[in-house]
Amino acid sequence: VGLQHYLTGRMVFGGKLKVSLTVKSPTGGQIRYTTDDSEPTPESPLYTEPFVYDKAFWLNAALFFGDRKVGGTARAKYDYFGIEGYITEWLISGPYMVEGKSGADLFDVAFAPEKGEPAKWIPFKSEPEPQLPWMVNFDRYEGFPGDARVAYIKCQAYSPKEQDALLYVGTDDGVKVFINGTAVHGVNAGRGVAEEDRVGIKLKEGWNDVLIKDNNWTGGYSAKARIRASNDQPLEGLKIRAQ
Repeated sequence: VGLQHYLTGRMVFGGKLKVSLTVKSPTGGQIRYTTDDSEPTPESPLYTEPFVYDKAFWLNAALFFGDRKVGGTARAKYDYFGIEGYITEWLISGPYMVEGKSGADLFDVAFAPEKGEPAKWIPFKSEPEPQLPWMVNFDRYEGFPGDARVAYIKCQAYSPKEQDALLYVGTDDGVKVFINGTAVHGVNAGRGVAEEDRVGIKLKEGWNDVLIKDNNWTGGYSAKARIRASNDQPLEGLKIRAQ
């Protein structure tokens, strides 16, 4: 006899997390739990229905029959990841290729979007009922799948004042970032989109141009980005438009 909940160990979440606890016991019993890493006791909160958390916590839960604890304690740490600031409005351009050049080589090739030249742009559309609505998966767009090619995404970010900020960007594979036409970041590496680079940027008052280049080495490729305040909190007054 013991307690089970849907995750054991460590979890990172953003937004709001709904926690459900279940017990495998033919004779019933009660689930008592804590969220401060203390040991559950007969006086701990009684679990009656799923609850929601929007901050980091450490869940410990155990099965009780009256004042008697049965079995061990289920433990799980939940680390909060601030998802505020992820960009879900983009325009997409590409794919761009050069005969005989590898995906890594294309990192140093400037195509029309980063040269400020006219380019064809299409709107980003997230997948139906996505878990990550900010993820731009280029393989979903006709003509984009394949090795050794480049895609660009762009948007405009509104800042109510001139200020320093943080840009988090993840790409599969290489990346170049331009803010208001100036290159502010670049990494040419074969990697997954889950890895995010943290880049200090300067925003002017009003609308700021954000352009991201993703040079795909092999396989699928995708990109994501978010903007936060310089203290890594949500940036007050931030607005995004696909333009």
